[in-house]
Amino acid sequence: MPTSIKQSIADTPGARIKAFNKLSTLVTGSPAGQGAVPAAAAALGVSTSEGGGFHKTVISFGGTAVAMTDAGAAGSSGSLKLLTLPEGVIAFLGATTNLTIARLGTAITATAAVVGSVGTVAAAADATLTSTEADFVPSSAATLTAGAGALKGKSLTAGIAVFDGATTAKDVFLNFAIPDAGSTGNDSLVVSGTVTLVWASLGDN
Repeated sequence: MPTSIKQSIADTPGARIKAFNKLSTLVTGSPAGQGAVPAAAAALGVSTSEGGGFHKTVISFGGTAVAMTDAGAAGSSGSLKLLTLPEGVIAFLGATTNLTIARLGTAITATAAVVGSVGTVAAAADATLTSTEADFVPSSAATLTAGAGALKGKSLTAGIAVFDGATTAKDVFLNFAIPDAGSTGNDSLVVSGTVTLVWASLGDN
């Protein structure tokens, strides 16, 4: 498959998305230049398609358990590394999470105020997701009802964000956090659905 697809388009995010949807060609696995899937996420379905100079990476979950570590009064947190983007400068157009979650055990309460995000670093041992814990998709509510909930997050950055991965390639983490009231010990969240990111490599130096 060609490593790039060229088309003359207006330099706007809307035009790029239109071109992407028109030209996209499915690629499975982790071809060169399209990011690397870590061993911990190897069981996930990961596909990347490209068009108009952008890559669309879709990570599919089919009942994947994300371990949640309880830190007492600081609440509970957990992360799963999904992808390492190619080394270099990355232009990020947007991302969404379309996920359902459910507690695995009972240490997470049935009505826990879970929040989730996608970021370039793993969640810290606290009940919030901010800054680089949530720089792809901001912290979004996924409160449980009868032990289950949904994470419907989306990036809200105006225009195109640029990430400098020239020295160290940028990672992609799915992060969760729960306040102390919603967690009494270590447990897991079982995740199904998809995380979608649209990005382009601007090269390395």
